[in-house]
Amino acid sequence: MIDQATTTKPLAITVGQQYGWMKTVDRVYDHLREKNTGLCRKTGKTFGEVMHQFMIGGDDTSIMASSGNVRIVGAKERKKHETNLHDSRVSITMYRTGSVGGSTGPVAFLMNGKQTRVGYTDVFLKKFGCVDGSTIVMTPTGFMTEDAWEKITPNIISGIRSMPYIKENPQWEAVEIVDGYGAHVSSLIALEYCQARLVLSLKEEANLSHVNQAYDKFVAKHDKSSANASLSVLQRTTTVNKC
Repeated sequence: MIDQATTTKPLAITVGQQYGWMKTVDRVYDHLREKNTGLCRKTGKTFGEVMHQFMIGGDDTSIMASSGNVRIVGAKERKKHETNLHDSRVSITMYRTGSVGGSTGPVAFLMNGKQTRVGYTDVFLKKFGCVDGSTIVMTPTGFMTEDAWEKITPNIISGIRSMPYIKENPQWEAVEIVDGYGAHVSSLIALEYCQARLVLSLKEEANLSHVNQAYDKFVAKHDKSSANASLSVLQRTTTVNKC
């Protein structure tokens, strides 16, 4: 399997853009402090003291796999090679969430096809470590679309409302920070669902998540490191031609 290549546009990052983003984040934080009054029902602390538990980051990770043998052809001394998988682009997209406070959030798996394989259920996901709200959705390509986003939103929001600190304070709002991919905010149905359940949607500008999003700066790097380790195992178990 290979992890999806990172696409960025460094020229999109300007002083003005960063200032605008920070001001937007500040306004959201001020809104949460204004709305979430009283004391936390879990700890007895003020909202400001547990605010990091109500800030949820979400991002997509795409994994593609070859249905046949993987052949890597290249120079031994070269550290990085591009692998051509030809007609095999079997893909699974994971939408992962987690709080700034360190709590794991729900995960949605987007798989290519029309019908979910027998046994691939939400109960199956919980059995193998996923939290409440995790789900599997079938899509035509295995990639995120507006339709897929609408399907996973009820599960994701339910899972967020079931996270530690949030579940004990159903009267308090939380915020889900998503990247600039259009499908994340293009559905009015999904946005209304989030609002009705006290989860705000904060969208970054496109191509800036590698700078502004903690997931890309920290978690995604670990994900790619794990994926590379998996690739190295595959390389040792297949024929490798060196030139």
